[in-house]
Amino acid sequence: MSAPNLQTTALMTEHLGYPPISLLDDIINCVNDILYKCTNAMEKYLLKKSEVNGEDYSHEIRVGIAQLETLLENSLDRNFDRLELYVLRNVLRIPEELIVSNVFRLKHQKNMVLAKKTLRKISESSMRSKMEEIEHELDRNKQLKELLSRVKHLKVKVENYKNFVKRICIIETPELRPVYESLRPIDNSIVLLTKQLKQLYESSEEICSTDAVNAIRRERREKERQRQQELDNNTIKFEIREPNLNLLNSIP
Repeated sequence: MSAPNLQTTALMTEHLGYPPISLLDDIINCVNDILYKCTNAMEKYLLKKSEVNGEDYSHEIRVGIAQLETLLENSLDRNFDRLELYVLRNVLRIPEELIVSNVFRLKHQKNMVLAKKTLRKISESSMRSKMEEIEHELDRNKQLKELLSRVKHLKVKVENYKNFVKRICIIETPELRPVYESLRPIDNSIVLLTKQLKQLYESSEEICSTDAVNAIRRERREKERQRQQELDNNTIKFEIREPNLNLLNSIP
């Protein structure tokens, strides 16, 4: 059978909850642990009896155990490579013909109904419109945050100005009382000016609201983009039609 491809591996990973190769890696790691425990136990046992007739054979025992361990590792790798190929191609594998014919489904896909092409187009268009609405709301939220920061800054300035005016209005000497009384009409002028500014703001908001300003900005950006595209196209045409002066000069 053919080797598993990326799609079958992804489906098996989704079905099992872990990659198929990780199962084989765990098995190989467990067998390697048993192998090393066996060689270590054999080395400890032989080192206890390394002296024979007064001669120490510890070095020969360590060299022999290392060679045995290398031999077992090579044999283990060779046989488990075959096991890995067999399991991935015959056990932990989804037949490719089931995927091509779209008949294979996972448990959570059992009652799933595939929408038709027209319904998919409708859903895509509605999703795009929702994304545009979200982008518009994010842009509007950004503008509102900027306005809010400006209002907070202006509020601090007004509070400072109010405290300053309060300090000025404290009349401690009788000579300044007439001057203060002469400035009282300014209060009415400020109130009148505030009302006029409020009416001007409301009228300007009705004529040109934030949405209208955004629409004008988008239209201006689109016109600039089209103008730049026309300039680029004209530049390309000019470069194509420009004659080769060197070639013309070479003609007798």
